[in-house]
Amino acid sequence: MSTKSNLLSQLEDNLGRLFIKTIPYQIPDNYRALIVKYLPYLAVAGGIVSVFGLLALYRETMLINTAQQVSDLLYPYAYRQMFGDVALATWVAMAVMFVQAIISFMAFSPLKKRQPLGWKLLYWSGLLSVAYSLINLIWRFDVSAYIGSLIAADVGLYVIFQLRDYYREPASSAGATPSGKK
Repeated sequence: MSTKSNLLSQLEDNLGRLFIKTIPYQIPDNYRALIVKYLPYLAVAGGIVSVFGLLALYRETMLINTAQQVSDLLYPYAYRQMFGDVALATWVAMAVMFVQAIISFMAFSPLKKRQPLGWKLLYWSGLLSVAYSLINLIWRFDVSAYIGSLIAADVGLYVIFQLRDYYREPASSAGATPSGKK
């Protein structure tokens, strides 16, 4: 267990160096404060968008399953040629969207209180996006979708790493508030 957490900690440190020290442009402090102020609401909005996406993907999966049934009746061996593993890929996408929606909703309260858990939840959601993109690349070999997903994940991770200092534990917890003020 400690090896796994050590690897995740090293990954976080390396990404922190990349997104904070290596990239020359840093988000100005006044914009960071503005983003931090509205980030809990943006996380909820992201969760809501994920739920609507999930419903749309569910509808698509039901349509594909219906098409598969009709195809199986008319041409018993044509389904794999026509649809491949689209239905299975859609179910995997729905599972990932469901987890990301739950993470987004769970992040609201800790983000509002500026607790490190809120930042960590957004970080894990970003890592989940990267992992799903990689799985999708291997599974469907959709290079353009992979590149687009990586760009989106990089932008998201860049922003949350720019905000990480707002969600650190205070140096002294005796009498300190979540924002670090006494």
